[in-house]
Amino acid sequence: MIVVSDTSPLTSLWAIGRVELLETLFNRVFAPEAVRRELAAVRGQAEVFAAMPWFKFSPAPELESLEFEEFKLGLGEVEAISLAVKLKADYLLIDEELGRSVARRFGLTTVGAIGILLESKRVGLISRVRPELDALRAKAGFWIARPVYDRALQLAGE
Repeated sequence: MIVVSDTSPLTSLWAIGRVELLETLFNRVFAPEAVRRELAAVRGQAEVFAAMPWFKFSPAPELESLEFEEFKLGLGEVEAISLAVKLKADYLLIDEELGRSVARRFGLTTVGAIGILLESKRVGLISRVRPELDALRAKAGFWIARPVYDRALQLAGE
């Protein structure tokens, strides 16, 4: 399975102490250089991720700017989408709705931090989703709309 990640799912799961879920669910995760730079700005997380044997930073492919110029995406999102397209990724880990929408235009399947938590509960890696969602809000500063929060709990059977 090929999985590429943008910055937000990595920093959010790191903030709540659940980054190991990525290794268990996906075995290997790739991220582009722009994500490395963004992680480096967050208390040196780039070095921590680079040291994880299941995580790999990869050079982003040459960008065809015309494909992205109509969108207001950050460089991390653009490179993550480009890398996911190049690698024919099974999943792109990305939280921002605009980035998810653009990724789907390129035929990518997206999942965010909440989806990772839901899948983790489904396969028995975590017992409850509610405390993890609450931790995302409190520790990661992750904004979750009430309908999304309620739907996640419903999907988790909580």
